Amino acid sequence: MYTKHKPMGKIKEYVQNIINTCDKLYQVGGSSAVIQHVNESDYEGVTFERCDPCNSYMPSIAGQCLVCGQETIKPQRSPMCAEDVSLGKTIYRMAELRYLLEGLDDHDQICVEACDDLGDVEDLYPMSIDIIEGIELTDGTIVREVRFCQRPNSEPDTRDRQPVVDALIDVLAEDIAKGDVTVLDELLLRMPYDVLKYALPEDMWADFEDKNEQSAEDIMYG
Repeated sequence: MYTKHKPMGKIKEYVQNIINTCDKLYQVGGSSAVIQHVNESDYEGVTFERCDPCNSYMPSIAGQCLVCGQETIKPQRSPMCAEDVSLGKTIYRMAELRYLLEGLDDHDQICVEACDDLGDVEDLYPMSIDIIEGIELTDGTIVREVRFCQRPNSEPDTRDRQPVVDALIDVLAEDIAKGDVTVLDELLLRMPYDVLKYALPEDMWADFEDKNEQSAEDIMYG
């Protein structure tokens, strides 16, 4: 884009000069003269977009047709077939979403990942779904729009856990002394696997490595 190569103060002047040049060419030679000039010039930021007044795709800059001066419509990429979709790609239709959900189950968690303009993650949020009826696409198709809506994150629990932890340790000690580990078992099963593994003595960690994951040495040396 031309914005990456010119100071911000010069962009407006740069765009206006292109528009003025093309306008003069149009007055003399019509749209063909403008198109030929654009194709022969090394303009940055000029693209071909749909112009309804011209009833065609015309050269444009900053959303303005260089032939008639009216606002243009950026061409929309056709939605992908489900088989063309992969993780990290933009999706458009429910068929694509269903394809990506294959292999997941009811225990998997969903959230909305909010990113900044550079694509870096800002935060993760719970989500809801909203359905908007009667949305008309540019080709005239009427669809329902499925919106994945960000919900506010709940406030962190800042209560002091130490008193209840101390009380629970006393209860668990009494239960274990009687041979009852029901509560302890339930608590430990809710903890992440790696937390449990690394709570063991270090010489036991290897006994609980994920057999499906190769170590760095295995990958490097086969």
